[in-house]
Amino acid sequence: MLRSPLLTTFVALPPFAYFTLLTFVFFKRRQSDPALRKARRAYRDFSRTLKRLTGTTTDAQQQDAVLLAAFRQYLADRLSLPAASLTFADVRKHLDERSLDSEVISDLDSVFTRYEASRYAPGGLAEKDLPSAISSLLEAADKLETELA
Repeated sequence: MLRSPLLTTFVALPPFAYFTLLTFVFFKRRQSDPALRKARRAYRDFSRTLKRLTGTTTDAQQQDAVLLAAFRQYLADRLSLPAASLTFADVRKHLDERSLDSEVISDLDSVFTRYEASRYAPGGLAEKDLPSAISSLLEAADKLETELA
């Protein structure tokens, strides 16, 4: 009776059907909200981008433009906003809605404003030391991640 193909089918079919359904539900749920998945990956992608920049040598103005673009993309992904024309006023509105600590918001504002100003005032506010610039951006992002968690 144990060697019967019919009995083997009846024994093996329920676990196979269960795991097939479980896999289907997992993938369906994962793809149901791509913005949430993007928000969860935002910090990881941001830190990877900054680590890739560590070894590059560019002039200060270009460096600040790249850092601002990376920070802007991080904030856009984390808050589900469009990155192209993101200003800190947009970010502040979303952060105020989430009732975050005002100190964290002001830290993010100062970092964002510094890099945005250096983009429009070439050479005036540019960071000369790339590792310290990266650490200040990561520190601001860490504070935001702590508050949003």
